[in-house]
Amino acid sequence: DVERSRGLGDVYKRQVLEIARDYNAGMSICPMTKLLSEMHGKNKWEDFMKENAPVRKAQAGIIEYLIKEKKRGNRQINQSISVLRHIKQWPRHGRIRCVAGILYARISPDGHVYPCNRFFIDKKLPTSNASRVGFSKAWEYISPVTCRSCWFNSRLDFNFIYNLDIRTIMEVMRFWA
Repeated sequence: DVERSRGLGDVYKRQVLEIARDYNAGMSICPMTKLLSEMHGKNKWEDFMKENAPVRKAQAGIIEYLIKEKKRGNRQINQSISVLRHIKQWPRHGRIRCVAGILYARISPDGHVYPCNRFFIDKKLPTSNASRVGFSKAWEYISPVTCRSCWFNSRLDFNFIYNLDIRTIMEVMRFWA
């Protein structure tokens, strides 16, 4: 099963990049979201991680492939190499300060304003509803988050830049130049 999933991962990673190239689109990877959502209700983190070790190993291989492609100049990969390395190490990656609730927020379809996507999924944070009180008041109600580490892939580059990670800053500047 692990070998078969590894083979599917090899096909998948090439196909996704080909589709992105064909449509002149970018792509990002956030492989941990599904694992996090499956973890709800689990009693032991260690058991969850052990059960999902083959999937995490296959995902690490896909991310390593994306890092190599990014180094070769593939512009379809939206994330910086720093971000790819960060999510590859999940859940043991380094701590970074997050700008959720400082520079961006997530607005749910029903109008609730969350500092980031994680809280939208978990629904653990009290929120204010922008459709009732307006965005400015809802924004004032949210507070910056103090996560141990971020997995929200589309915002990780912002976090690395906010933390003055020079490699990420230079890479993002080259990417958008």
